[in-house]
Amino acid sequence: MSPAEAEITKIASNTHETMRVSFANMLFSICSEVPGADVDRITEALAHRMGRRFFKGAAPYGGPCWPRDNVALTAFMDAIRTPSRLPQSVDLFNTEHGRSILRKILSLSRAGQTVGILGLAYKPGTPSIERSFGMDLAAWLVKEGRRVAGWDPLAMPEAVRVMGDAIHISRSAEACLRESTLVVIANPLREFRDVDWSAGVATTVADCWRCLSPEAIGRVAKYVPLGRGPSGNVAGWIRERVGDEFGQLTD
Repeated sequence: MSPAEAEITKIASNTHETMRVSFANMLFSICSEVPGADVDRITEALAHRMGRRFFKGAAPYGGPCWPRDNVALTAFMDAIRTPSRLPQSVDLFNTEHGRSILRKILSLSRAGQTVGILGLAYKPGTPSIERSFGMDLAAWLVKEGRRVAGWDPLAMPEAVRVMGDAIHISRSAEACLRESTLVVIANPLREFRDVDWSAGVATTVADCWRCLSPEAIGRVAKYVPLGRGPSGNVAGWIRERVGDEFGQLTD
């Protein structure tokens, strides 16, 4: 392999992985709206042909490599005058997906209320908050008039360095649950196994990863598994939500 081929391989690997993440997140967005739809059942069925690696509908991707490499590949392809729409679209969709989850969180809370975020790093097991969805969400919520509390086993010092007094750092996950009207699970942290979820007896938990155990779900006031649609009849929902337009499109 030549050096040029090695460089293209490296950047292609990351952009392909983000394409898979974004495809699963597209299904997440659909299933969040459609009655009776569960993104995990759909990705599990597709995984028999498409594989499971980086294929779970959840929060937007972040970190120091994936977002950068999509932008870098787009810039390089533009420079050599080849069509760059694919990596460009993946990067754009990732931003739109984060904003879509923000709208869900805003619909579950009101200005002045405290929204807690569990998982401030860009992924579990690291203190890095570079391009972290949890941090992006915290900043957006502050702009929308929410108080923000956060907890992460490793990333709290970095969160304070970036946001200062704009974010309240809870001393534990249980404290974050008690202090918040709504808590968002931004990362599926291993530490959740040791959390006393009864601290959320008066708290709504919105789970981007659908990672809580049935026992934990039973201890909080309300559980909102993002990526699963509401109960109800899908035919009636289509008529009400889309109306005659859907029939015209599918006639």
